[in-house]
Amino acid sequence: MSDPVATLTCLNCWQPVTAVGSQFCPVCGVHLGEWLATTVPPPDPTTANLIALHRSPITIGRGADNDVRLNHPAVSERHTRLEWRAESGVWFVVDEASARGTFINYRQVSHGPEGQAIQPATDTLWIAPYAFRLAGDEQSPSPTSHFEPAHLRLDTQNLVRTVKHAGTGKTTPILNLETTPLSFRPGEFTALVGGSGAGKTTLMKALLGLEVAQQGTVYVSGRPFIENGQSQRFAAMHTVVGYVPQDDIVHRELTPLEALDYVARFRLSPDLSREERLAYIQETLATVELWPHRHKLIRQLSGGQRKRVNIALELLAQPRLLFLDEPTSGLDPGLDLAMMELLRHWATDPADPRTIILVTHATENVTACKYVAFLAPGGYVAYFGPPQKALAFFGVNRFAEIYRLVGQYQPPGMAAAPNGDNDGAAPPDVQELVNRFQASRDHFQFVESRRLAESAVSPQTDAPPSRPANRLFHVDAATRQRFGRQLGVLTGRYFKLIRRDRMNFMVMLAQGLLVAGLLLAVARPDTFQVKGAENAQTVLFIMACAAVWLGILNATKEIVKEQDIYGRERRYGLNAAAYVLSKLLVLAAIGAFQMGTLLFITSWQITFPGQGALTGWSPAWLEWFITLELALMAGLALGLFLSASTRTVDAATAVMFVLLLIQVMFAGLFFQDAAWADVLSNFTFSRWALEGVGTTADLNGLLAGVGGASYRPDAAYTFTPLHLLARWGVLFGYVVLFTVVASLQQARKR
Repeated sequence: MSDPVATLTCLNCWQPVTAVGSQFCPVCGVHLGEWLATTVPPPDPTTANLIALHRSPITIGRGADNDVRLNHPAVSERHTRLEWRAESGVWFVVDEASARGTFINYRQVSHGPEGQAIQPATDTLWIAPYAFRLAGDEQSPSPTSHFEPAHLRLDTQNLVRTVKHAGTGKTTPILNLETTPLSFRPGEFTALVGGSGAGKTTLMKALLGLEVAQQGTVYVSGRPFIENGQSQRFAAMHTVVGYVPQDDIVHRELTPLEALDYVARFRLSPDLSREERLAYIQETLATVELWPHRHKLIRQLSGGQRKRVNIALELLAQPRLLFLDEPTSGLDPGLDLAMMELLRHWATDPADPRTIILVTHATENVTACKYVAFLAPGGYVAYFGPPQKALAFFGVNRFAEIYRLVGQYQPPGMAAAPNGDNDGAAPPDVQELVNRFQASRDHFQFVESRRLAESAVSPQTDAPPSRPANRLFHVDAATRQRFGRQLGVLTGRYFKLIRRDRMNFMVMLAQGLLVAGLLLAVARPDTFQVKGAENAQTVLFIMACAAVWLGILNATKEIVKEQDIYGRERRYGLNAAAYVLSKLLVLAAIGAFQMGTLLFITSWQITFPGQGALTGWSPAWLEWFITLELALMAGLALGLFLSASTRTVDAATAVMFVLLLIQVMFAGLFFQDAAWADVLSNFTFSRWALEGVGTTADLNGLLAGVGGASYRPDAAYTFTPLHLLARWGVLFGYVVLFTVVASLQQARKR
């Protein structure tokens, strides 16, 4: 018999063990010696981060001159301050225009000197990964004491998510933890396993607030952050939560160093110097053993290395909660083991324990986890506990056999369907499996004894924050600075990505040349002179439609193809308008080259009019360039709106061809006698572009020279400055309109 183990706390249920020399926990019954080797002790509440309210104001930030210094890359040099306001008789938190925000409980403190009141007795102050309580001098240490990042505990209660079956209209459960509350604690590495469709990713996204359960609550360190389908409160946790999805959501045309540098500019404080930012990036890449490969393009890396790049993107911000969906899929057994051991090391590091939860199908190395949750069809928990004990619970020798055993059960309502593998008999009800686990000792030890006690739930002193419709039009100084900073970073990255795709980049640059070549093949040199003017309207029509077409074609796929990347960066605080505008600016710059090339090459053979409509200072080619560029930008804005409004590239492409056809049919050249066509043409960019270039060319004057006195001038081509400026105004209005609605559409996405 092994020697008795002396401990003060059970590391499974976190309950005190008062009997010295006990081998088993008197509460949950686990063998204490088995837990000491792989689990870190629970945080000591007496060492919680306390700020002494000894004077006012108290400054908090990364800089050395602050009263409370927090050495973390997401904390600004001067982040926030606490000040006593005698007229109100309360303490206030004032955010100093920090980049990552300051939160009281789960409500973000608005930028500006007005601040927000805080109740020291009940409220928690969140700054990046640090959680603080405020207290008087006699209760707390000096405000310059060492502060620890929060060690976060995650608990679920009564989580249920259902979907409506498309064929029958019946409601089907895809996640049901109503009778199985789960607890995930710092220092624990937990795996969610089960067959395909068992609800593993559904559970993970419910914990993250990405696809919330309609019923139930998710607690973070005792506070309800996701409750009954409402996840607004969880926004306060985005700075301390990392999520690595199953797919590689990273720009493959970047290097790991570049990818992390762009993420650092979004997630870390912008007042970090370049050297400081590079130091954090180097440390992160070294952690995942990618520093030697930092200059390789991500598309040139192996599958395992790309997985580690995705993990590094989240580790850069030093998250306290880390979620990973199939991080080892596609890896060989050796890399699978290495990845699992690395994750276990991060979770169980006694100096800095984290809470790590992953979804996996591979169970060969699942014993590296502290706990494993086997999910049955319908999202029911068939088992939760140490992976070694799961084999004994199910009475099998291999984890693969658990999959086969659990997969035989079906949710209530579906169990009545015949099962071809069981001689036509109905499959067993999954509730039988759930009941068996609930009646077991394992359920008491690893579920009931670990569940969040009602006394540990922190009371809420304020109402949940309302969901912001969008943040497009907030114009305080901090928002303007953040918008400008993000716009610059996004624009630079997007141009780099386009340039790295050399074939596509060269095709885009050659598009104007191609249109010019087609025009030269069919147009006469005297097209814009009286003797050749019968083809002038056709040539102008081709130029106008080409500008709109190129705009729509080049923009339609640009948002939808990276919607997963956008979703991740949106959680970092990415501004939707900055994202859309960055694409518009880069594509408009390329479009300017395209239109310039079109006009320059065309002028080699076709004689352009010398004078435009804007008095004596603007040549015709310049007015044409402005008109065509505005038409192209309107097409870009429409394409971006279409891209933001569709879920797949195929859907965007299908709608795109309809829009291109509409631009041709209702440009004003066809169906001129149909009143309905004239009404529809008001909503096509090609109509206003054609009228613009036709006005500059004085198309009425040219056609009058051909038709003589019988020609009736077309009001669409009135040769006056005001007429041309009005066409420019309409096109520019469409640019603004569709850019705004595309931004609003992006802002709705989570």
